[in-house]
Amino acid sequence: MSDLLANAMTKVIEVLAPLDSDQRRRVMQAAFALLGEEPVLKAHGKHPAKPDDEGDEVAIEGISQGAAQWLAKAKITKEQLEQRLHFDGGAVKVISLPGNATKRIDQVIHTYLMQGFAAFLATGEASFSDKDARDLCEHFGCYDATNHAKYIKDFGNRITGSKNAGWKLTAPGLTAVADLLKA
Repeated sequence: MSDLLANAMTKVIEVLAPLDSDQRRRVMQAAFALLGEEPVLKAHGKHPAKPDDEGDEVAIEGISQGAAQWLAKAKITKEQLEQRLHFDGGAVKVISLPGNATKRIDQVIHTYLMQGFAAFLATGEASFSDKDARDLCEHFGCYDATNHAKYIKDFGNRITGSKNAGWKLTAPGLTAVADLLKA
């Protein structure tokens, strides 16, 4: 049994050695979570999910740990989220658009940003299909079949991808959502 333990330790150290301390903690936390174990690591005496200089994570059942940490850094409150999103177990649904955009192009961009944000909260990945975003645009009355393809060319650096391959929010896209939610 000690050979198995020594072998496992050697492999773990090989994998963790090139990472910085915060990355090591995150990898170990994720490994424990995937194994159904309680995290045992502590950073400077704090809970492992709350490194120094971060606020409390937003406590909403069903959102990913990465999203909870991002929300804390972005200083997004549970109340701000619940004004725009519905949380049902692991599913997150956009129920209203933030901001007071009057131009259809801005409404479409906000819809796509929020669809990506909902995916990010639910899964930790800000990836979503064009069909889901278009359906949401139809729901909010901002889908314009004639101009929709032109509108989605104005994502700038906030959203990457394509209609066929799907879309993904970038870091500037997540920042744009945070700004919308705080406005």
